[in-house]
Amino acid sequence: MSGVVEVTVRAHWINGWFLESLARPAVEIDGVEHPAVWGAPCRVEVESGARRVAAGARYRGTSTRLLGRAPRLVAVGDGETVRLHARNGLLNSDPFKLAPERTPKNP
Repeated sequence: MSGVVEVTVRAHWINGWFLESLARPAVEIDGVEHPAVWGAPCRVEVESGARRVAAGARYRGTSTRLLGRAPRLVAVGDGETVRLHARNGLLNSDPFKLAPERTPKNP
C-alpha cells in the first residue's frame, strides 16, 4: 500500500533572491533526501502511514547536512496524495516550515 507526498519548496520573498541563486532545495522523507526545484512540486511515492517530512536547502558546492529543516509528521493514506508547501521565514536562517497546500475555493 502506498501514497504520494508532494512538497513545493519556496523561499521567502525577502531572501529568495539570495537562496534561489546560491542554494538548492531538497525534501527529506524519513531521513532520505530527494532533490527539489524552487517553486516546483517534488513528488515522492511512500508507504502508507506516518511519515517524517522536512524541507530545506543546501548551499551549492557543499555537502553539509540539509539546512533549515523543521520536520513534521504527516499521515499518508493508501492511494492518497498529501500536498504540502514549505517556505522559510524572513531571515535566511529561519527554517522551512511545512503546511498543507491551499486549495482554491469554488466560486
